[in-house]
Amino acid sequence: MSYNIRYLQGVDKFKTNPNQEINVDFVLESQNKELIEYDRTAIVNLDDRFNKERQESTKFRLSGKITNIFNNNILGFSNYTPFTNNLFYDNPIESLTQTNQWTGFPSKDEFVFLRKKGIEGHKTLKPYNSDKYNWNIYVTYPYKNNYEKTLRYTFEGLNVSFNFKVSDGIPYVITDEELNGRNIKVFNCGYKHNLNDNDFIELKFNINNRDIIQIDGLIDDKKFFIYDIGYEQINLLQGSYNTLKRVIDIDNIEETKSKYYVRVHKVLSTQEDYNINLLGFENNPFFNEKKLFYDVLTPNNKQRIELKNDNKINSFIIKKDIDIENLFDNTNRPITKLYISFVNRSEFGFFNRPFNTNSSDTSIEFGYGFNILENNIDEWWDRNRIENKENNIPFNSYTSNGVNFFYNEFLEEGDELLGDICEYNYYEFKEEVLDDIYHKYSYNNSVFNTGSSSIKANGILYKTHYPYTIKDYSDYIETAKTGEVYNIPEYSYFSSKDNNWRWRDIYEYGFIDTDNIGVDYPFLNGKHSIFYDIKFLQKPLLVKPLPTNIINEIIQDDCE
Repeated sequence: MSYNIRYLQGVDKFKTNPNQEINVDFVLESQNKELIEYDRTAIVNLDDRFNKERQESTKFRLSGKITNIFNNNILGFSNYTPFTNNLFYDNPIESLTQTNQWTGFPSKDEFVFLRKKGIEGHKTLKPYNSDKYNWNIYVTYPYKNNYEKTLRYTFEGLNVSFNFKVSDGIPYVITDEELNGRNIKVFNCGYKHNLNDNDFIELKFNINNRDIIQIDGLIDDKKFFIYDIGYEQINLLQGSYNTLKRVIDIDNIEETKSKYYVRVHKVLSTQEDYNINLLGFENNPFFNEKKLFYDVLTPNNKQRIELKNDNKINSFIIKKDIDIENLFDNTNRPITKLYISFVNRSEFGFFNRPFNTNSSDTSIEFGYGFNILENNIDEWWDRNRIENKENNIPFNSYTSNGVNFFYNEFLEEGDELLGDICEYNYYEFKEEVLDDIYHKYSYNNSVFNTGSSSIKANGILYKTHYPYTIKDYSDYIETAKTGEVYNIPEYSYFSSKDNNWRWRDIYEYGFIDTDNIGVDYPFLNGKHSIFYDIKFLQKPLLVKPLPTNIINEIIQDDCE
């Protein structure tokens, strides 16, 4: 395309118009773009793309199965008619003909996760809510520490009991023993001491002008010893008790001395976020006792079949995705574990009457493994104690037939639950669980009499928290000086003694090292799916020692 340009001087337009010099600037600018044809032969690596999405994902979907193991073996009787009509009778003929008191065990429906029936004349059951009446499960994670919790240690061997604060360290009682002909002082610890052969302990008193000494040997995970070289200190006599702390390096005490605490869990889900179902035809191997009670041998003259125990296995799924983005645990490190946490609810009222119904104290009591004795009931479980209450679980009540019944309320997101006793050592960059927490729910002795006092009411223990490992730390401690290594993790610890940073790497999903450390879970639709098998044990607190005055005769037959 061409253009004709004609230039006229001023006089050619008008006679009186002067002529002027005019400069015309021409800009040469292209208005066209090159058409870029992309390379459609480039290869997209699906494995790399999948792995990138997997490593960047912070969402988890939890599921599992619950093997509910319990022995319904606490006998009692009730003056509340609907409960009396619903018992698994111990001796109905004797109750009918002699005592007129119907003794028995609660139905297995009071202990299961998926309730099948209500109690006639007391409370009906809504089938769509059948997995919420007895138990609630929540997703939690430990997000802070409680250093001030007061606990109590009882050593049965010498009948010694004392209170201690968890931050004081490991409780112990000393006994005098002998090893290979040498006298030793044995430290009987309340829970795991987590000591290694070359470790030191910090005591609350001096031995030979030192309060930090090296141990001489380990007996098991709760016992260690030092050789008795003629100690006469009152603090080392048999029966002496106190607390101690673990120290790794005597030349670096402040950095290598362990800290002790009770973890506190935060709730991440509600009662609406899970479903529980029967797991096909799978049963646990324990006996399921069932009886037919004829109408003439029941207090209300109604024939029925009752079960004392249950061996069914349940499956569960958390319906919501748990997003761990921006979550940090109680050690201020990236979260590596989620927990499925159990809370007894018992809405039908056989359990969970608070000791003082006019106070805010919960009906659930907490304790630890060292509070479960072999031959006695630890005084820690006395229901009139204030220190053993899990006050993060609110309770409520209702009235039926003029009688008050109590149950535990649902928890909400953001609520707290007490957790395990732990040790953390900054120099090792490692947290160790020393003892698990247990909840105790007790029989409501106003409607079901088990023969125990109100202070030592018969109760049942269960472990509260079950971990789901979502990431794993390396077993190797990385070290580097400032500026030597790029991208040192924010969660690393700086050692002033060594003048370097210390940390453990977090393994990628799918990587398992030679020590079998690491996780490899299915990844689908942008989330990690984790399935765990939970063995849920309900253990009666009441302990009955076996008789010691019985000698069984040896059986002899023709095969001998």
